[in-house]
Amino acid sequence: MHWRRSYREGRLKHATLVSSIKQHVRPLVRAALERGAVCDHKTTRGTCRHVLQRWDALWTFRRYEGVPITNNASEQALRRVVIHRKITCGARSEQGIHFLERAFSACATCRQKGKAVFRFLCDYLKALLRGLALPSPLAFNASSQSVPGG
Repeated sequence: MHWRRSYREGRLKHATLVSSIKQHVRPLVRAALERGAVCDHKTTRGTCRHVLQRWDALWTFRRYEGVPITNNASEQALRRVVIHRKITCGARSEQGIHFLERAFSACATCRQKGKAVFRFLCDYLKALLRGLALPSPLAFNASSQSVPGG
């Protein structure tokens, strides 16, 4: 899909992209989903019906410039969590589940913001042990000083 790359690189305007998708892509996707919604395979039929019920949500990026065309960034952010869960079979307690949620979320936020994950985690643990205000990955500045005494 060369048009996605052209759009991402700024060589294709949003209005042109929307027009092209509306004219060429949407009808093909709709027809495929409608065929699947009446097919003999139960799982496919259910999935296609489910997607058709949320048809407008598929095209949110058309209405709002800046909304990504794909959910690749979201899937990539979840990848580490899914792999960790498969390898370790997840957490063994409610407290462990909450810790992993927060740790993976903080790490993903640091990566998105271009921050040093290990440094943030060290500063966080130092602050926690010393009873200081806990740093936020949103406000964490890679060039700032570490927690005092670090």
